Amino acid sequence: EFLSEEQLAELLKTGLEAEAKEHYEVAIWHFQKILERLPNHFEANYHLGEILNRRERFADSEKLLQRAVKIMPEHLEANMALIRSLAGQNKFGNAFQILQPLLKNSPSDGKMLSLASDVAFRGGDYAAAELSTEAVSLFNFKTALALFNSAICFSNSLLVASAVFIRLATAS
Repeated sequence: EFLSEEQLAELLKTGLEAEAKEHYEVAIWHFQKILERLPNHFEANYHLGEILNRRERFADSEKLLQRAVKIMPEHLEANMALIRSLAGQNKFGNAFQILQPLLKNSPSDGKMLSLASDVAFRGGDYAAAELSTEAVSLFNFKTALALFNSAICFSNSLLVASAVFIRLATAS
């Protein structure tokens, strides 16, 4: 069945409105209808992926968000949603691979720093140390210090805090 431009616009509009009102079942239905006909529709993939992330259906959201990022690799929010999906599945190495270049391009972006802290927290002490020490080599000192402070807030390890502090101190 063919979707006219008007039908597509109406499905998307209704899906977005339902998502905004947290009527997720309605939104899911509308986005799935779009994807049945247009599997590479960026907005349907992205928004359905975000809803599935909220519902902690990370494996399902990962597939949709990977497709969205493939369609629009520069879309920051889609990349961040994919990182959250990967972190939700404990795929921290994959999440860091996506996160590092994004942080390099937006080193002082508050949302990005918050996401980095969340991934570090969920990945445990090793991830916090890796992220903080990577920040030293990739970013300026101020950004590295912000990431360090966030990682340490989530880390319960004095050993990690000490190692990162030493690395920061010698890098400045």
